[in-house]
Amino acid sequence: MSDRGARPVAPKERVLEMVARALRARAGVTLVLLAAATGCATPTDATDDPPPEPEEILPLELSVDGVDISHGALRLTATMVDGAADVSVTLGDACERREVGGGVSTLSTLVWTLGEGELADALACDLVVRARVRTGRGHVTKEVLVSLTPEILSSPDNTEQAPQAGEGETSLDGVTIVFTPGVPGARLSAGDSIVEPEPVEEDAPDDTTRRFVVPRRDFARSVLLRWPLRMEGASFDTSVVVGGVELTTDDGDVGEIEEEIEDDVN
Repeated sequence: MSDRGARPVAPKERVLEMVARALRARAGVTLVLLAAATGCATPTDATDDPPPEPEEILPLELSVDGVDISHGALRLTATMVDGAADVSVTLGDACERREVGGGVSTLSTLVWTLGEGELADALACDLVVRARVRTGRGHVTKEVLVSLTPEILSSPDNTEQAPQAGEGETSLDGVTIVFTPGVPGARLSAGDSIVEPEPVEEDAPDDTTRRFVVPRRDFARSVLLRWPLRMEGASFDTSVVVGGVELTTDDGDVGEIEEEIEDDVN
């Protein structure tokens, strides 16, 4: 039988038809894969874990018993109620809680020392004592803020005409001291440093006070080495109050307590 009625397919048309079929097949496979991937995907929110709860910080009951100077460092002894041997001492939030000093502790007693630079920072940022306490339910953290306040005392050898020093205020810039009455043009000697007075405000020409900002490091050195501040022949002793307790020169009892703690630790 003859095939005269069938239209012959040109090679070019056949190739195009084959290409079209291949493209349709590939598109179908792609749609199937996308559908499968969409069906298996897990929503992002479902895999997010809840944020961890912040650690509970309990108050630590602590009282400073004594503050003295030992081997050129400030040393404090304190009593803790339900404290711990695992204790750290850091600066306050203004100094980003950096650990400072070193010492020993038991469940009830703490002896800690601060060097010159550490005392300088603590004057502006205070101290935070943190204890890791073991309880029947595990360990908990207790902490307490211990304040530091600078003191400036007029020497008894000063004359009646000598200026009087007010209370010191500490900031990151230094310890600000106000002298009344101030001596115009006078400068304050802090160890090896010379401190110029703050400029007098233009709107208060009759103000007789003079403000000096002593760098914290110079003030700490003055305290630890017992170098008084000097101005126009007058001298002013520096000191510090830690946790409401003034610095003292009598360190016999503190030394005995420190030896007892070291014996307990060993």
